[in-house]
Amino acid sequence: MPPPAGVSSGIEPNLAAAISYLFIPAIIFLLVEPYSKTPLVRFHSFQSIGLFVVGLVVNEVFNFFPYFSMSWTFHELISLGLFVIWLIAAVKAYQGQWFKLPIIGDFALKQAQS
Repeated sequence: MPPPAGVSSGIEPNLAAAISYLFIPAIIFLLVEPYSKTPLVRFHSFQSIGLFVVGLVVNEVFNFFPYFSMSWTFHELISLGLFVIWLIAAVKAYQGQWFKLPIIGDFALKQAQS
């Protein structure tokens, strides 16, 4: 039986897509219906996970190579750039847009469609 008129059955897809950029909710949304079946939420969840992995890899590269870790300003600029990308992607998700990041976005789109 469908819910009565005016009663919400959960978070709106655009809000769920934006929340998915907090990483842990991205995993939850991929596992829980109706979000796991909503293409917009799936796409942004996978893109969020991809962006998180890229951030981890970049951070590990700076921690592993002493030359890069000495360049504090360069590391901070890269971190700031990743934060700005993350913020733009979350805002675009909230607006209901399929904002695709290079490379990560292609992967996310393939996963969302499967």
